[in-house]
Amino acid sequence: LGLRMNRARLVAALETRVHTFELSTMKLLHTLETTPNPRGLADLCADSETCHCALPAAGVGQVMLFDALNLHALSTLEAHRGPLACLVLSSCGRLLATASDKGTVVRVHSFPQAQLLHTFRRGSLPATILSLCFSPGVKVGERYEQSANLLCAASSTGTIHVWSLDAQRGAVPASAPVVRSASAVQLPLISGERGFAHIKLRTPPGCRCTVAIRDTLNENQPDQIKHSLYALTEQGAYYSYLLDPLCGGECTLQDERRVVPSM
Repeated sequence: LGLRMNRARLVAALETRVHTFELSTMKLLHTLETTPNPRGLADLCADSETCHCALPAAGVGQVMLFDALNLHALSTLEAHRGPLACLVLSSCGRLLATASDKGTVVRVHSFPQAQLLHTFRRGSLPATILSLCFSPGVKVGERYEQSANLLCAASSTGTIHVWSLDAQRGAVPASAPVVRSASAVQLPLISGERGFAHIKLRTPPGCRCTVAIRDTLNENQPDQIKHSLYALTEQGAYYSYLLDPLCGGECTLQDERRVVPSM
C-alpha cells in the first residue's frame, strides 16, 4: 500500500488499483485499474492546484502521468526497460524521477510533456533504489525559489547520491542540444552524469531507508539557500547532513540519533 496526499487529494495505491479521494470529505472520486504494483508505487505532487500524479502504467518500465484533480490520464512515458523500483515527483509536479529494479541510473522527465531531461548514473553494479526525492526550494513571497535543484537517491548499498540539476544545466556549451521543461527553462540533455555529492550511511547493506531534503535561507548569506539532507532507516536510526551545493563531495554529518529503541 502506498499513500500520498496534498491539500486537495489523497491517493491510495494498492497492488492492482489506485483510488483517488477528495481529502476534505474522503469521498472516493476515482478508481483506476493498474498493472500489478506490489511496491505500491505512486506519487502525488504537493501543489494542490495541479495535483499531478505518477503511477506505473501497463507496460514494463512505463509510467502513467495522471491528473488527480480532473481525474484523467495525461500521457504515458517509457522510463526504463526493466520494472520500476521507485518514482517521485517534484513538489510543484513539473519533474518526475524514476529508477528501475536494476538501479544503475535515475532518469528525470518533464511533466506532463514526458520529455527526458536527465539520465544520472548511480553506479555500474546493480542495486535497489529505496528512496528518491527532489529538493523543495524555499518560499519567497508567493513563489518557491530554486525548487527541484537537487535530486537525491538512497540505495540498498547504504550509499546516498545527490545530483545537482543546476550544475548539469551549466556544464555544457551553448551549442549542446537542449529540451524545454514544464518550467520554461532550458535544460541540456545529459547522459550518465554521476552524482556530485554523496553519503555513506553507517548501516548494514540492504537496510531500507528513506531520504528527504530541506531547503532554508542561509542566515549569514540571505542570497544563498542551505540544503539539509535527512535519512531515516528501518532500524530507527536518524541522520542529518549538511550539503555543500557548490563543492559537493561527502556531506557533513550534523546529527545522529536513534528515534526507535534498539531491540
